[in-house]
Amino acid sequence: MNTEIQQKLEKNLEYAKLNSDQAEIILTKGSSFSTSSFNGKTDKLAINQGNTVGVRVIKNNRVGISYSEDLADSSIESAINQAVSNSKYMNEEPHEKILKGQGQVLNNHKKNQLKEESTADQKIDLSIKLEKDVLAFDRKVKSAPYNGVSEGKAEYYNFNTEGLRAYESSGSVSCYTSCLIEEGEKNGMHYKSSSARSLEGLDVNFVLKESYEKAQALFNATPLKSGNYDVIFSPNTLSSLFSIFSVIYSGKATAEKKNPLMKKMGEIIFDERFSLIDDPRYADAMMYHDFDNEGMTQNTVSLFENGTYKSVFHNSKTASELGVENNNRAARGARATIGTTSTNMIISSSETQEENKLFEGNPIIEVFSIQGAHSGADAISGNFSFGASGFLKHEGKITPVKGFTVSGNFYSMMKNIHSFGDKVHGNSGRTFFSPLIKFKSLHLSGA
Repeated sequence: MNTEIQQKLEKNLEYAKLNSDQAEIILTKGSSFSTSSFNGKTDKLAINQGNTVGVRVIKNNRVGISYSEDLADSSIESAINQAVSNSKYMNEEPHEKILKGQGQVLNNHKKNQLKEESTADQKIDLSIKLEKDVLAFDRKVKSAPYNGVSEGKAEYYNFNTEGLRAYESSGSVSCYTSCLIEEGEKNGMHYKSSSARSLEGLDVNFVLKESYEKAQALFNATPLKSGNYDVIFSPNTLSSLFSIFSVIYSGKATAEKKNPLMKKMGEIIFDERFSLIDDPRYADAMMYHDFDNEGMTQNTVSLFENGTYKSVFHNSKTASELGVENNNRAARGARATIGTTSTNMIISSSETQEENKLFEGNPIIEVFSIQGAHSGADAISGNFSFGASGFLKHEGKITPVKGFTVSGNFYSMMKNIHSFGDKVHGNSGRTFFSPLIKFKSLHLSGA
């Protein structure tokens, strides 16, 4: 924790106390270096450093927020004054309070830090190499239009008038590449990325191989005959689906009566083999979480247990509004109002089978790419319809297919599970983990 920043926040909290009943100051600091390449040369280089101070005040049960990108004391004081002024025009919020702090809480866990910083030349060289290696796969590879490497560090401070002095730091590096295969009127393109805590930790070979192999599959893909198929979603696409329907585990949406399943809490609503937890310290996750954005210690939250709807994510406000215990999933950035968020989500099942057996039986579509997912879904009704690409797998034969539409109802789909695989897979960001899940009879519209 930077001593100069500490002193600045303490000084401005004293000023905030004079003008409000409660106050909170969040300060975020970030620095990053990013580079991208095309045609064997660097086409973009960016070095960014930024600071944002966010103020939340409560006065007469009314909440006001404001922010500044200038760390001068005069600018922070102006943000405090603006937040106080803004609060006068807000409705009373009897359930929103700034919690009594736990003193100094730190999360500078070694898992979250850069193991070592790379030089600018190392990042530039890797970006150029990604493109070069993609082009070397096949004469049909027309280009690798998107290639890049970025590295950054971030700090988060949250000080409030109730005693909280929270600090968190992290750093990461990422790379990405893409592959465009084109010949005549046929084409296929795919993109893949990797994140790690050091340049050496990036799975560069996987990024290259996945980009090429999926682009090649799309290049050779055929139309799919319309009909009902059993479907398996890749970890990334399944993660996207659960993100689209995140209202069902959002305490904020539940308090605002926007959660269509809120009256079914405590009931068995999904397949009885299905469980979903949120674990802030999951061993295979990218990030180790310790406390939420109200400075409260985080522990594992069970959202679904054997199909039973157990809980949603809460902060102190949503827990108060709904008269339940706070499970400490508060989220607030420097510019935002208080909300809720997940840490690391993990799906498990009480009944699994060998992964390769999931592909036995009826024709199965393994979806590895979806398009227009958010625009093609209604979180309230659960209905979705979006474009997809994947593999048709049947009787030992694998056929790449594209240009089809997957339609269904998410809530019905979660009741209609055929089977779960016995291996856990993570999404690219390592924030979502699940076995492969075979869903029964979704409608796919193709040729």
